[in-house]
Amino acid sequence: MPNDLTILAKHRDALLLAEVAAWLHDMGKCADEHIEKQASDAPEGLPNAYKKDQVSRVEADAKLTLLGEAVPIRGLIETGTPTSMRKPDTLWLVRALGRCHNAAHVEKEDSPSEGKQPKEDTRLSTAFGVEDDPVTGLTAALGTLPLDPLAPRQVLEPKVRDVFSRALGETRRPINEVTLWDWSSLVAALYKAAVAGALLGHKPEPQDLRWRLLCIRVNRLAFLSNVTRIPDLLARQQLLDDAFERVRRLLEEDLPLATRAYAGANDHVYVVPDIDDLLDSTDGQKKTLRTLLETAFAQGTASDDTSLALSGEVVPKLDLDKEGWKAQLPDRTYDVPPIGAILSSPVAAYPDPSAVASAWSGSGREVCPVCGLRSKAEKEDTCGICRQRRQSRIEAWESREASTIWLDEIADHKDIVALIVGRFDLDGWLSGALVKTMLVNKPETGDKAVAKNPSLARLRRIWETTERFWTWTSDQILKQHSYGQRVKGAEARNARRYVAPDKIDGWRAGVPYDGTVDGQTISLLWRPDEQRFITISNLQLGDPQVNETVEVTDPDRPDTRTTFRVASATQIDGPMGSYSPYLTLLASPDQFIALVPGHDAFALLSKMGQAYQQEFGKVRNRLPLSLGVIFFQRKLPLMAALDAGRRMLTYPGRPADERWRVKDVATEGTACVVHLEGGEDGGALTWRVPVKMGDGKTDDEWYPYVFVATDGDDSKVATRTRKFKGPRPGAAESCWLVHVGDLRKGDQVYFTPATLDVEWLDAAARRFEIAYDTDGRRLRMPRRPYLLDDLPHFQTLAGVLGVGLSASQRHALRDAIEGKRKAWQPQGEELQKGGAFWQFCRDAIVTADWRGKPQIDYDEWADHATRGTLTDIINLYARLDLFEGAGAADASKETKGVSDA
Repeated sequence: MPNDLTILAKHRDALLLAEVAAWLHDMGKCADEHIEKQASDAPEGLPNAYKKDQVSRVEADAKLTLLGEAVPIRGLIETGTPTSMRKPDTLWLVRALGRCHNAAHVEKEDSPSEGKQPKEDTRLSTAFGVEDDPVTGLTAALGTLPLDPLAPRQVLEPKVRDVFSRALGETRRPINEVTLWDWSSLVAALYKAAVAGALLGHKPEPQDLRWRLLCIRVNRLAFLSNVTRIPDLLARQQLLDDAFERVRRLLEEDLPLATRAYAGANDHVYVVPDIDDLLDSTDGQKKTLRTLLETAFAQGTASDDTSLALSGEVVPKLDLDKEGWKAQLPDRTYDVPPIGAILSSPVAAYPDPSAVASAWSGSGREVCPVCGLRSKAEKEDTCGICRQRRQSRIEAWESREASTIWLDEIADHKDIVALIVGRFDLDGWLSGALVKTMLVNKPETGDKAVAKNPSLARLRRIWETTERFWTWTSDQILKQHSYGQRVKGAEARNARRYVAPDKIDGWRAGVPYDGTVDGQTISLLWRPDEQRFITISNLQLGDPQVNETVEVTDPDRPDTRTTFRVASATQIDGPMGSYSPYLTLLASPDQFIALVPGHDAFALLSKMGQAYQQEFGKVRNRLPLSLGVIFFQRKLPLMAALDAGRRMLTYPGRPADERWRVKDVATEGTACVVHLEGGEDGGALTWRVPVKMGDGKTDDEWYPYVFVATDGDDSKVATRTRKFKGPRPGAAESCWLVHVGDLRKGDQVYFTPATLDVEWLDAAARRFEIAYDTDGRRLRMPRRPYLLDDLPHFQTLAGVLGVGLSASQRHALRDAIEGKRKAWQPQGEELQKGGAFWQFCRDAIVTADWRGKPQIDYDEWADHATRGTLTDIINLYARLDLFEGAGAADASKETKGVSDA
């Protein structure tokens, strides 16, 4: 018999109260007294009364009544501990909470007492060992929570999340990376699922409890990429976000049986009861849970506005674990949830044909060019639903003012836009394998090392850390950057103007008008209430002045042009008068997409690379960042640029068995600097590894480890003190990990470097050239992707080229090198240092007519020329107007694209 979901709706309030109790079960840790009690310098004899004092903040009359049992919330918080499982006479609700506490708290491995921190300097760490400022003010923060009377779950959740995210689940290093919210919310997720399962008739003894993962999946990028305008893309983005939010409300609040444990671009993963036929459970109308989820995702129930529903445009895939997982048991065995396997499997995006068939009626119908599914009238540009969505995004933009949704405003002074994409390879981390490359204790000998457990709380902490990196990139790097500097009209870069025409009849609201003023590009949006236009383009391209003539294209009839004279042009006062010329399209744990001005792209990428080094420096050898940038003219179809970005995000990464040789190791302040050379392409990089914790004094013995290749000869690492064996992704056997401070010159290490791919999309078809082999090389241009570490070198080379050579001289140098490459077709040793082609490149660089005799490492320049990167730099920097100095004036003469060479 199918499980009856109506019982969950009937006991909804009680289930949500059980979840709240589980959130608060460890609330005693959110106190300054707890920090002091656990500190390395704690006075002897400090009492534990503070924990009971914190619990007394909870409403005394609050009581959980479920499954024929009743227990006060205060009592449940105080007694729902692992020891309760050994007391068979204790209520099931209490013992189940104790089991969930035990199952969730697997981060308390054998961390030694020397990991304790001083009370005035206790710090919270990220998942990768980067510590924040000392934790303070916890007791005061706890006092702000609405616990007496106990607020409803919807009110309490964001407040508890905020306060508990500041507190530590454990104060000792190195298990201080999980917040109190990470732990408490996971306990609550397990507890809610266990109690919901019991209500559905699945009530095992607490020690036998198991759970499953339910994954709701779509191919977001495939759905977002098929658009022609940014407002259409943003509308689709909002539709997906709203759809996932409706599913969350259904599972977490309306039928409280699940809690979201992961939220990525394509996948949302929930902890649910261990029930085989859970998706076949039915409600009072005999609708299965599968149907309810698909309906909530597609249409929702809150509005009759069809433009706010997906209406079958994309159907989610629902995946439920085939078997339950038990987490930690009292014997300390641990069962890893299969979240990594779920997220690494492919997913397609497909529509539901029956959901859109009704839109095809009547005569004179055509396919809507925006959705590609519904019909539109012959004289309309889109179907009615897509038109409503587009207008709603314009209205939302007008309410935010300082942002932009217009590609015309993002484009730089040469009308070039850059699409930046980024990707973290999280597969090895979310599978749990790479979590085990971080330690809990200080490995005095290789036999005693204790690796971290890949608990669900740790896995979530990992994806929250990478997601926060992308949101920080958007909020701090993209938003704070100074755009359009050192070019003509920099003062007008982020400005908007009112433009009043000499004729005010016939203009349509909410439709952009593209045109020209004084031969320069301009885009305008009509404001009917004010009877004037607002500029929605970069004024460095075209800045209308009084009495100038503006010619615009009719949005419905591209062959028809209309002219008007500018009656007035004034700077807009207030927030609408300026904007930030970037747009973040996606910031999920593993993927990032943003549109930025082409001229500023390399500067932004450089800042992102520096932030990556700072945030992930201790693990960057096993957490590679793949960045990509696609440059394109604003008029190129947006769909082509987005598809190019989607293709870059399929980059498989460098080979897992790629080896690098340690050239030298040095200590600089609180960092260990490792110079590596070799790799698949004979490259070089510098790895700056922080080897101190946040206090600047404590040695980091737990995070900065690197795989060392011994080829079966353990004697190569026998004398290294800090080492242990751990799983290396892609390898059949475990591999030695050695602390970075114990590396030696000549060591062969496995290192997965960060990369940067670049493409100039001079034509829409160029995107099809973005494809990779299994070793991570571009099929038609194997020198790409570059190492991200090469970007500063590129900028240095470009600076010397801009000052030292004119554009025509740069052009001649490039053509000489590429002409000889085409004639000789060099291979093997000819490309190596001292080889014939390498020597030709070096001679060409030496004999160039340099101005001012710049300091040049000719061997390094010959390496770049031989690999083709010097040609790429000359082409790209010229197109983007980035050369400075004597050679900048005639840089526009160089028009060949990067791919032309």
